[in-house]
Amino acid sequence: MGADYNLCFDGRYHASGHASGDDITWIIDQIGPEHIISIHTEARDWFDKNFEKVLLVDEGGPYEF
Repeated sequence: MGADYNLCFDGRYHASGHASGDDITWIIDQIGPEHIISIHTEARDWFDKNFEKVLLVDEGGPYEF
């Protein structure tokens, strides 16, 4: 049943599924949040350098703001 497919990766095409820094900045500017909590990021310091009221969380800790 079904067809046989020969799948291959073509390096010319890639989609990470993650928003760019410019897109994240635009979204934050549009929303105007009181606080920004960076979760699930490898560049959490980028948020602290580019925005105010950023809470940098460490895994497993409770936080109040």
